[in-house]
Amino acid sequence: PFSVLGENFNVNNIRVVWYTIKYQVDGYHVDGYVAGVPVKVTYHSNYGTIPGTTDDSREVAAMSGDTYTVLDNMFTVPTGFSFGGWYVDGNKYEVGSKHLLMTDLHLYAKWVPNNFEVSYFYQNEQGKETQFGDIDTYAFDTDVTVRTAHPEKEGYTFTGWNTKADGSGRIYQDGQEVTLNANLDLYAQWRKCALSEITVAPKENAKFTYGSTLGSSDFVVTKVYDNGETVTVDPENYTVSPSALETVGENVPVTVTYQAKSYNCTIRVDKA
Repeated sequence: PFSVLGENFNVNNIRVVWYTIKYQVDGYHVDGYVAGVPVKVTYHSNYGTIPGTTDDSREVAAMSGDTYTVLDNMFTVPTGFSFGGWYVDGNKYEVGSKHLLMTDLHLYAKWVPNNFEVSYFYQNEQGKETQFGDIDTYAFDTDVTVRTAHPEKEGYTFTGWNTKADGSGRIYQDGQEVTLNANLDLYAQWRKCALSEITVAPKENAKFTYGSTLGSSDFVVTKVYDNGETVTVDPENYTVSPSALETVGENVPVTVTYQAKSYNCTIRVDKA
């Protein structure tokens, strides 16, 4: 028999399948399709403008009227992306899902940009690497600015961030921009400072009178480092003598003992 669909098409193997009845303004309509017709399922890479890619497609022969199982991704996954499934006009076709074929089917891959994390760490007083602040999340190929905020460590100067805790990796400075294409862990780096001096002075606005008792909280002990950093010592960590004031005068000597070393200063002691 003659076929308008070509000499390789056998009209004896086809059948018309009606599947929908719709009422429209001009009456009822019955929709259908021809089963037994060769059709194609075409998978499209749908790379679009993703750098370093070239669009491709794969065809799979099938027959209308068959139940077709959607295949898994067969294209190269672009760097920084994950395969997000197959789509037709915004509708997702899950891998492994089954669909009745009425005509050719075109499936388009969706590529989802991967998110990457930047984590910051520092070594705490116990020598353990500890997370500094929250983890920052960015999309692939995003320009990231390294944090300008950084941890403080007594007696040390912060020198930057490094991809290795021991400082053997790549160096990053505060505010530096980097294009992110993988998770990034940054570790605070330090330079040990020299202790320049320890100063001792009476507490500001403190008043001393004859016969009163002295305490460590009446004085301020300050550690000064060569980088200009100053650290006030907790009064619980030093002692003061004499414990009671038995002399009146402008320059009454007082001794402050901190870490087994003595530091001298003078105070004014008024009459009671």
